Amino acid sequence: MSEWSAEHDECLEASKSIFNEQDLDNCDHEALIEVRTDATNYGLREVLMQKGNPVWYVSICLSESKKNWGSTDSKLLAVKENVPKLSRFW
Repeated sequence: MSEWSAEHDECLEASKSIFNEQDLDNCDHEALIEVRTDATNYGLREVLMQKGNPVWYVSICLSESKKNWGSTDSKLLAVKENVPKLSRFW
């Protein structure tokens, strides 16, 4: 595994700015919305999809106590935490 470098930081920041700039531009308020979640031992990811394309993305780092939760509970946490944030797409 390679070490994290300044180049990785630059790529991460560029990715964040792309998502922040395009989240509402790519959203079709008439199209169906699909929310995909994924949970690991360290964090949660959630992607809002429309027509097979990502429109919005969020990730959360888990606290030490939540790292012991099962996959289903972690995914439900992602939905609970982020559904209010997704309301701007409806």
